[in-house]
Amino acid sequence: MKVTKSRIPKTLADLRPSPANPRKISAAALAGLSKSVSAYGDLSGIVWNARSGNLVCGHQRMEALKKAHGAALGFDAARCCITTPAGDFPVRVVDWDPDTEAMANIAANALGIQGEFDDAQLQAILTDLNARGIDLELAFMALEAEIKSTEQAINPNAEYNYAVVIDHKTEESQASTIADLEQKGYTCRALIL
Repeated sequence: MKVTKSRIPKTLADLRPSPANPRKISAAALAGLSKSVSAYGDLSGIVWNARSGNLVCGHQRMEALKKAHGAALGFDAARCCITTPAGDFPVRVVDWDPDTEAMANIAANALGIQGEFDDAQLQAILTDLNARGIDLELAFMALEAEIKSTEQAINPNAEYNYAVVIDHKTEESQASTIADLEQKGYTCRALIL
């Protein structure tokens, strides 16, 4: 369905959060995301660095677009967007030095600032869609990919990951515990929550 001019938002107030949004974000993740959008802008789409000629963000989107549309994939230089039979994908152009490009790439892929699913809300949405006979294959593929991505980020070499979180009042206490556990052969990561 083509969106008509009368159906586009006219004010920020028109951009209402969906009450069915299955994602939530902690205060710490929101603070990190706020810093990222302030420093690098929107990194959720396809971002290309004019200085280096590299994609900063959108690597997997590009691969998926190539796979899904093949020869039908095009580029409209006047509008700076990738064209497909399913619609256009804008390309954001930046002019960043190599350090900024690297930091933006990290921020774009940082799981810690992306929020997480609200399990109850997600289950309610899936149950409703299923009851109405909606094919949930794509939703389940996306959820499975997110679970695998999270597991890979935690420990890329393990089939399963087991974790213990120990709260500490000071950095010194945390460092001491990590040193003790690493001496016993455990792999440790320091988290500041």
